[in-house]
Amino acid sequence: DCIEVYLLHSPVHWRPVEFWVEAAAMCKRKGLLQSLGLSNANADQVRRAVHAGKKFGVDVVCNQVHYSLLDYKSEALQEMEQTCRELNVTIVAFTPIGQGLLTDGLTEEKYSTNKAAKMLRLSRDELDPLRNVITELAKTYQKTMAQVALNWCIQHQVVPL
Repeated sequence: DCIEVYLLHSPVHWRPVEFWVEAAAMCKRKGLLQSLGLSNANADQVRRAVHAGKKFGVDVVCNQVHYSLLDYKSEALQEMEQTCRELNVTIVAFTPIGQGLLTDGLTEEKYSTNKAAKMLRLSRDELDPLRNVITELAKTYQKTMAQVALNWCIQHQVVPL
């Protein structure tokens, strides 16, 4: 009875990430968890957590982040992705279909209340060109828009949630 992967969510705390990794290592020694994952960690936090994990004896195995075609152009996201690859940390994508923004069923009403669109400050005019490309790919391969978006994550060796 132990947790396989414990996620340290949003490592923006008043204590450094190393503190929490050391605490996770203590839990591992007590048989409470097997490994540690991060959530919303940037490249520097991933590097520091992996280094601390080696020091204290707990593997950092994943980083759960907002990851989709909507925000892939972000330099910070790409840096984090490269760092995770170098350190063998699996990226787990949350909102890989943008909470419905990258699906066939998006209506104006759904768009107007979509949290991802608000968080990314994404206008419909900015979104539509990407949706058009995904729609064309979906038609070509006889798939849904969501399947295309999820496949894009998988092709980037990212586990979509």
